[in-house]
Amino acid sequence: DNTLYELSLCWELSTQETYNDYTDYAPEIGWNLAIGYLKDNNRKQAKATLQKLIEVAPEGTAIGDKAKEVLMKI
Repeated sequence: DNTLYELSLCWELSTQETYNDYTDYAPEIGWNLAIGYLKDNNRKQAKATLQKLIEVAPEGTAIGDKAKEVLMKI
């Protein structure tokens, strides 16, 4: 639970409009948060995170493509 909380804080920071230390790592943070939610059986949060991740990670990237694939399976 603590890890999910920390990841969610980092995710919020990384997706802000203002550039910060987490911005460059947004796709990796979002991916790990979504997987964490899935492992915690929280599909609602996982879906929301994956949808936002798809906006952040461009199509054709490994994380962007995998996020779409996982979202379709949920």
